[in-house]
Amino acid sequence: MKTQNLTPTITKKINSFWKWFLNNEIEIIKALLYYENYTDIIAKMNAKLSAISKNIGYVIKASIESKEKIKIIFTAHGNSKLFDKVIALEQAAPIFHNWTIQSFIKPTKDIEQFKKELDDAYIFQDFELKTSELYFSVIDYNIQEKKLNIIIFMKNYTFHCENDFLEEAVCIVLQEFISEVALYKHINFVQMGQTPNNTKNLVHLYELQEYIDKLNEINRLKNTDL
Repeated sequence: MKTQNLTPTITKKINSFWKWFLNNEIEIIKALLYYENYTDIIAKMNAKLSAISKNIGYVIKASIESKEKIKIIFTAHGNSKLFDKVIALEQAAPIFHNWTIQSFIKPTKDIEQFKKELDDAYIFQDFELKTSELYFSVIDYNIQEKKLNIIIFMKNYTFHCENDFLEEAVCIVLQEFISEVALYKHINFVQMGQTPNNTKNLVHLYELQEYIDKLNEINRLKNTDL
């Protein structure tokens, strides 16, 4: 997919981002996997990315135990105006031995790895999120708009509840199961909470798309009956 409407200035900033990334690749890996000079390295990477757009986000999936490449995924959070920039970031990336570069968070259809708790944790600023450990419950469902208000439960929420990045991190994880566009189509409000000791009445977050599909089917049948 070719990008359009990118100014020479933005193209230059994208190339500058990857030049910095390539020159600091080892330091970035050490920061992510071993937390060496973590705060400084991540701050510099965020500054480089913000120069391209302050509204482009990213998520990194990595594990010390995993033999797979570290994956960095750039996201527009459903903002179509940023799609060209996100695509350009992937296309302009150098060839890395240790990294996989991806534009947009692509929904996964295979949830078996999550059921078996074999998924790698997402690495964010100052904390990690493992999708298989997240649950949700529904607060409200707007039938007319077909939008959900939900609570997402995570372990150690009480330790991270004041983290300014937590809300964006949760949106990124949500996009693993529904697309960036679908997230804004089906989810109206997200509240966070501490995972209770008893999760019997909660739903695994990886079952969210199935839950939405069932609601849509119920609505379709109701409309048919009318």
